[in-house]
Amino acid sequence: TSFGQRFLGPFINEFAARHPGIEIDLFLTNRNVNLIEEGFDLGIRMGKLEDSSMLSRRLCNRTEFICGSPDYFRRKGAPASLADLAGHNCLRGTNDFWNVYEAGMRKRLPVSGSFRANSGDVLLDAAIRGLGLVQLPDYYLRDALESGQLVTVMDEFHDPYSAVWLVYPNTRFRPRRL
Repeated sequence: TSFGQRFLGPFINEFAARHPGIEIDLFLTNRNVNLIEEGFDLGIRMGKLEDSSMLSRRLCNRTEFICGSPDYFRRKGAPASLADLAGHNCLRGTNDFWNVYEAGMRKRLPVSGSFRANSGDVLLDAAIRGLGLVQLPDYYLRDALESGQLVTVMDEFHDPYSAVWLVYPNTRFRPRRL
């Protein structure tokens, strides 16, 4: 949802302004919708694509970073290994794991902490306030990293194959609107 609001919305609004005869129905959700059953022409997927009967096109890279505030690191220290995360307050989204890449393999690392939110923006604010470590995509973190409000740790464990994908059904005849 946040990616759609920040990047797709302005792009689609500009497209709509240039092509006033086109009807657009933009539906933003963090839920993984079934494009065919729910009647969508195309969708945007984040991360690593699972095997699918859908066709896909990479739109852009997406890197998830683990980071915390300088204040948090002064109080708790910085983790140096994935095992060290067990001793930290990990701010969680809708999952109880973080995606990491270790020894050439993508892994779901279980994490725990005292704070959970289904909003990346809320998790970002919590990390800036020193409540714990967070793993978020680069587009959430850009400003906070540039300003020094957050600092990344353990960059060697982020997934190099994560991206933003355009996906659409593999049908014999594609609608012209697509």
